[in-house]
Amino acid sequence: MSKNAPTTPTSPDSDISEVVPMSRTKRFVLIGVAIFCLVIFSATQPMIAVFANLSGDGPQSVATLDLPSGPSEITSEDYRGALRLMSWERNVLGISRSDDEEGVIAYATLRKLADELEVVITDNQVRDFIRFQMAVQRIADYGDLVKRFRFNSSLQYENLLRDLLRVQQVETLLGSAAIPTQDDVLAYWSEDFQEMSLDYVSWSAEDFSHAADALNPTDEELQIFFADGLDFTQRRALENEEAVAFEAIIVSADALQTAAVQAWASAEEPTEEQLQGFYDFRRFTLYRRLAPEEGASADAGLGPVLTREELGDRLAQDFRLHRAAMALIANADTEDLAAFSSERGVEYLAEATPVSASALESLPRIGTMELREMFRAEVGSWMDKAFLVGDVAFLVRPTESSARAMPPLEEIEESVKDYWREGQRGTLAREAAEAFVASLPQPEVEGDPVLMAQDAFGQEVTKVSGKVQALDWIARQPRPVVDPIWGDDSVRPWLRSTVGTVLEDYSDGEVLGPFEQGIGGLFVVARLVGTRDADATKIWPSEIEAAKNRAKQEAMTRFRTDQLSYEGLSRSYSIVQRQTDQ
Repeated sequence: MSKNAPTTPTSPDSDISEVVPMSRTKRFVLIGVAIFCLVIFSATQPMIAVFANLSGDGPQSVATLDLPSGPSEITSEDYRGALRLMSWERNVLGISRSDDEEGVIAYATLRKLADELEVVITDNQVRDFIRFQMAVQRIADYGDLVKRFRFNSSLQYENLLRDLLRVQQVETLLGSAAIPTQDDVLAYWSEDFQEMSLDYVSWSAEDFSHAADALNPTDEELQIFFADGLDFTQRRALENEEAVAFEAIIVSADALQTAAVQAWASAEEPTEEQLQGFYDFRRFTLYRRLAPEEGASADAGLGPVLTREELGDRLAQDFRLHRAAMALIANADTEDLAAFSSERGVEYLAEATPVSASALESLPRIGTMELREMFRAEVGSWMDKAFLVGDVAFLVRPTESSARAMPPLEEIEESVKDYWREGQRGTLAREAAEAFVASLPQPEVEGDPVLMAQDAFGQEVTKVSGKVQALDWIARQPRPVVDPIWGDDSVRPWLRSTVGTVLEDYSDGEVLGPFEQGIGGLFVVARLVGTRDADATKIWPSEIEAAKNRAKQEAMTRFRTDQLSYEGLSRSYSIVQRQTDQ
C-alpha cells in the first residue's frame, strides 16, 4: 500500500476520470451526436439525463430525497458516479447489484448516506482488505494486484477501495439494527435440530453378487462397456504397463581401485565444497533415513536424512563413482559398447527385453524408482545423469520405449466381463429397490407422495424378504455430544444426513427413496415415521452460538431485501425520481 494513502475518504472520480471543462465547439458536436443517436436508437431515461447535462449549465436532478439533515438530490453526476462505482464493485469486490435505473439511484443514495454519516475508511481497513484480496487471489506482490485491475498507481486503487468500502460500511451500520430476538435464535436452533424417526430397508450390491456372476453381456453391451464403462482404477488394472529396454554402463566401487579405471578416471580428491554440494543436491534421494523396524519407534531427534557424519567415507566414494560414470558419457557413442566397457574396466549391461515400469525398482544391482525417468528420455541417447545404487554408479540409454496402453478387447475379454458383472451388482440392487417402491400402493393423484402406515410398510418389506430397520429419534443435523456411537455403521449417519437436509419437504408416513449410497453400493428406501421438536433443555453452547450466527445472517439478509433495496430506501428517505419528458 502506498505510504501516502489518505486517511479520509476520497472519491476515485478525480483519479479515474477527472472532469475537464468542455469547450463550446465540442459541446455542440456531442449534442449533434446525441440527436443522431436519439433519431436512430431508443434512449433510456438515464441517457436522456446525460444528454441534457451536456447542453445545460450543470448537472441535472435525477431524483430528490430527504436525508436526516434535510432535503437533497441525486444529480446526473451522482448517477454516473454511482453507475461507475457499481461496475468497480462487481470487478473488485465481486458484488453484483441490479444496475437498472432504480438500482443505480439506490446505490447513489447509499453514497449520500455515507457522506451524511461521515463514514471514514481508515488505512488499516484498506490494508486489511488488500491483504485479504492478495491471499484469496494468491498474489504475492501488491504491485501485481494494482496492475491486474489496470490502475496507474497504488494510491489511485486505494482511493477507489475507500469509496467502495464506504458503501459496505454504511450497509453494515444500517444493518446493525437487524438484531434477532431470543425467540428467533431458539426457533433456528429448534429447526436445525428437529428430531426425526425413520424405518428403512436396504439393498446391497454385494447381495446380488451371485446373480450378477450368472449374467453374460451381449457383444454390443461388452463393446459399449469396454469403451465407456470402465472406471479409472479398472482401466489402470487392464492396461499394459509402459516398458523400456535399455543399455547401461556400470562403474563399481571395486572397479575404481583397478588400473584400467584409474588410467582414465580422475584421481583428484574432492574438495569440501564439492562434497557438500553433492550431499545437498542428493540427500533426499540417496540418503533418506530408513524407517524403523516394525515395533520400533523412530528417534525424534533424528532428521529424515542421514547426516554427513553418519555417511562417513561413503559420501566421498559416491562422489568418485558419480564423477567416473559421468566421464564416460563423452565417448560412449561407439557401436560396440561391450568392447568399449571392457577396455575401460567397467561393466556393460543390456536389457534387450523391455522392462515394465513397476519392475525397474527390482532389477538386480541397479534397481531404483529413478529409472522411470527413462520414459521421458530420448530413445537412443544417453541420459545426462548418472544413477547411484549401493556401491555402483551407472549410465543408461533407452533403446526402446512403449507407452502405457489398453490392449485389444480380445486379449482381456474375460477380465472386462468380470468388471461388467461387478457393475451389474449395483444395477440389480437399484432395480430391486425401484421395483419395491413401484409395488407399493400408489396415491390417487399422480405425483403425490406415497403415504403408508408402519404396519403396512413392514408387510410390504416382508413380501420381498427384506428386513425393516429403524433410525430412532435423531436430530436432523449431527450433535456429537448426544448422538449415538455409530461404530462401523455408515448407513445410519448417511441416511440421517440425506433425509435431514430436506426434512421440511417430507410428510409423516411418506415413503422416501430409493437413496443411493456411494456409486451403486447400497440403495435404501425409508419411511418417515414422524418428527418432533428437540429438547430445548439440552442446548449446548456451540449449538446456540451457531443458531445466533444463523439468526444474525438471516436478519441481515431480510434487512438488505426490505430496507436497503430501492423500495426500502425510497420508503425511508422519500426518494422521488424526476420525471423526464419523452
